[in-house]
This record gives sequence, C-alpha cells and structure tokens, in this order.
Amino acid sequence: MSPLCPLPRSRIGNDRKGPLPGALALFFRSVAVFCLAGTVGCPSGSGTSGVADGPGPCGPGSDIHGDFEAAVLDCPLDRPLTKVDVSDILVVQNPGNVLSCFVEWKTSVKALSELTVSCADDIVYTLSGQSAATEHRAFVMGLYVGAECNLEVVARTPDGAVGNATTSLAVGQVPDFLPPLTVLDSQPSKVQPGWTLFNLTNSYAKLPLVVAIFDENGRYRWYHRRAVTDTGADTDTRTLPEGILVGGTHGHVLPALIDWQGNVVWERKIFMHHDLRPFGDQGLLLYLTDTWACGLEHPSGAVVAWDPLPDKKLWKWNLCDHFLPKSIDSDWSHLNAAALPPDDSYMLVSSRNQDAIFKVSLPDGKVLWKLGGQSGGDFIVAPEDSFLRQHDPEIQPDGSILLFDNGLAEKREYSRALQLALDETSMTVTRVFEYRHDPDIFSPVWGDADRLPNGNTLILFGQRDQKRPTRFSEVTPEGQKVSDIALPPSWGAYRAERFTELRYGYMQ
Repeated sequence: MSPLCPLPRSRIGNDRKGPLPGALALFFRSVAVFCLAGTVGCPSGSGTSGVADGPGPCGPGSDIHGDFEAAVLDCPLDRPLTKVDVSDILVVQNPGNVLSCFVEWKTSVKALSELTVSCADDIVYTLSGQSAATEHRAFVMGLYVGAECNLEVVARTPDGAVGNATTSLAVGQVPDFLPPLTVLDSQPSKVQPGWTLFNLTNSYAKLPLVVAIFDENGRYRWYHRRAVTDTGADTDTRTLPEGILVGGTHGHVLPALIDWQGNVVWERKIFMHHDLRPFGDQGLLLYLTDTWACGLEHPSGAVVAWDPLPDKKLWKWNLCDHFLPKSIDSDWSHLNAAALPPDDSYMLVSSRNQDAIFKVSLPDGKVLWKLGGQSGGDFIVAPEDSFLRQHDPEIQPDGSILLFDNGLAEKREYSRALQLALDETSMTVTRVFEYRHDPDIFSPVWGDADRLPNGNTLILFGQRDQKRPTRFSEVTPEGQKVSDIALPPSWGAYRAERFTELRYGYMQ
C-alpha cells in the first residue's frame, strides 16, 4: 500500500454528531483517496522522518483509526510521509489441524501490527500485536472447510506511519478420521450462539480419540487427534483459556492440557476416568479414580483434588468410607461426575450404578444427603421423577440440579434431560424441567445436559451403537427443539460443552 498520512480523530470528528452532509462527505472521501495514494503529505519542517514529531494531530500518538472525513480536516497537505513496507507474508497450514494456520510477515521498521481475517460474512476479526517489531507472527484458528478468506496486515509506527499488505487463504478438507456432521434441524434465531466441544470416539473401527469443535451450522472449527491407541470412550473434555483439558478412560487416555495449536502443554500418568474439571482458582483440578479401600474385595470410586503442575495429590475422598450397598461387584460404584457450585463449598458426586447422587461438603468430606438410589435416598421422590444410570449433574444458580437421565432397558427404555428442585428442609423433590425426544431416544451409556446462557438446554444423546446415531439437540425452556445435529452410527460422544467466547487465534 502507498504511504498514508496519519489521520487522527480531530476535534471536528469528536464534536460532530452524525455524518457530514453528502457533498462535503464526498469531498473529504476524495481527499482521503489522494492521501492513500501518497499524494498528500503532513506538515513539513518537523524532522527528517517525514512525520511530525511534536504535539498535534499528525504527530506521535495520533489516532490513525480516526475516520477519514474528520482526520483530513486536521492533516495539512504539504509534506511527504514515512513509509512502512510490509513484506514476505507467508501463510503456513497447521500440520495438525487444517482449520488453523500460522501467518508470518516482516516490516521495514519496528511497528505494531494487526491481522484482519475476513471469510465471507461469518468470520471477520482482528488480531492485534502488543509490541513493536520487524518480524511478526500470528496464529489463526476457527476456520471451516471451504472458507475463502482475505488476510490484511496493517502495520503502524508510534509516530503514525502506516503500511499494509494483503493475501488470501482457501481452507481445504478435514482428514477422513472426522466423520460428517448432519444438521437435522436448525432455527438459527433461537439457537444459543457458540461452538460445541466434544470427544469423538469409534470403538468399532478402533480409531484413536479425537477432540473436536463444531459451530451452530454443523461445521468443524477445530480438532485434535490424541496420540493414543484407545478410542477414548469415557473421556471428559473442557475449554480453558489456554486450550482444551482432556482426560479419562482409565490409564489409556492420560489427563492432559492441549493448547489451541495442538501442542501438549502437560500430560500426567494418572489413572482416572469420566470427569476432570477445574477446582478453585489456583489451577487445581478434580478427577475421578478407583481405589482399594475399606477392606473391600473390589475397588471403590474416589474423587481426588490434584495440582497438575507439580503432579501433587492434595486429598482423596472414597465413596466406600461413607456408603456401601448391599451387594458389591467389580463396578459397584461407577462414579461419573463430581459437580461443583461457583464457591466450591460442596460437590455432587454421581454414582451411575447406584442411580444416586451424593452431596458432599467441602473441605470436610461429610455426606449431607443422598438423592435417588436403589435402596432409597434421603428425599421423597415421585416415581416419574426418579432417574436411572444418570450422567453429569449440573448445579443451577437456584440450587436445582439438571442432569441426563439415561434410563435402563429393564425399567425404562428412554432417555431424557431432567431438572429437579430440592427442598432440603422438607426433603422433597419437584421436577421443573424435562425433555424427551420425539420419538424417544434411548442412550444407555452416555449423555449430557447443559443449561445455556439464553435459557436453552444442550442435550447430548450419546451412543455407542452401530445403528443409533449420537444426537446433539438444543431445546428451549418450553421444550421446542431448535437445533439437532447428528453423528453417523458407530460414532459416539460422551459429553458436550457449548462455549460462547469464540476463539480465532492470537498474535505471537
């Protein structure tokens, strides 16, 4: 791009309300075009750099984001400008993820850079550098198959010199190990905007675990294939600012933090399963495991608080210390969640094979009550409000519990999202929300139900089946289905998480 005089937001631009009159606006746009072409200069006699070095709208610190109409009024037209050359733009595809890339470029002088990515109408964002340099690098992510994008670099010096350059990018196909996503139903105006994270597993084809993200239109936006031989059936995945937290399936899928570029930040040899989540604000995590305790012939489920960086266990809570069923077999506890409220004052421990949820106070570990259970719990629950083989209880702001009620073939062969309000004084339970698919879907082993910011509920009907597809359904508080996205049969997912803070990359 030709030299550009620094165009500050002038006093006129700040004071003026609304656009300039049509003819005057056209005049200033014309002047701006000459300025862009390098025919308009800034004040002379202010130093050899060609840019004013004293106070004023064209000097250091001028706001070159100001609109052209206002800026031209304060930018005299009698001197040449410093030129910033932007060169050697290079776009390198991320070898581990075709939906992301690295962009590199150089500037002739030290400058702050911005990279704006524009892909049709649905991706327009800018990544901004924080320090002046001559060599620049950005990581771009969140692209989708078939996207044709324009990449524009704008470089600015502290004294107001500007340069730019553009290039293009066409996104190719994702690897064959990502199955197609089929959009069965979509009402965009009613869907909670955001992307959905999930673990992708296929035990029939014995494919390694993949963690993936798709958008509201059923398009993949990110993925990472783990370097494991296990399919990752019961693997938990969660978003963190620095990347994706992955862990589960006993010792076959080790807990790890994967950054957005696909690098393993850390990985630990921890035997865990089903649930891995942040605990407190000091970087601690909770995970589930099995432990030999209580003198039992079979292991007991346990919850562990853990600091992953020094790999230090802080405490362990064993279910068998507080509860033992009448009959104990090798998988009698089968813990699958340890949900936390915002203040971490207690946890809800879900025991799938006991059809029960335990409220455990923290940090003393005392069981406050048991909800459900084959031998009865501490609450009065109507038969139609009882749950079977439940997954992922989620504590709501009002204290109620949203969970995925899997059902059980011998008793109730359908699955549903279920929300229960608990009165801990009268020890009664009231159903406040229920969603059953029409026709019914039975997900005997996996599933998830999450409340979204707009009040909708994201429900994962997870399957491990060669005939029944896994479904990601979103429904309104009234039970209207507004989105339904399916995986092909044989492909499954254990959990799903919708996140609304979209990530498109960063300057490096």
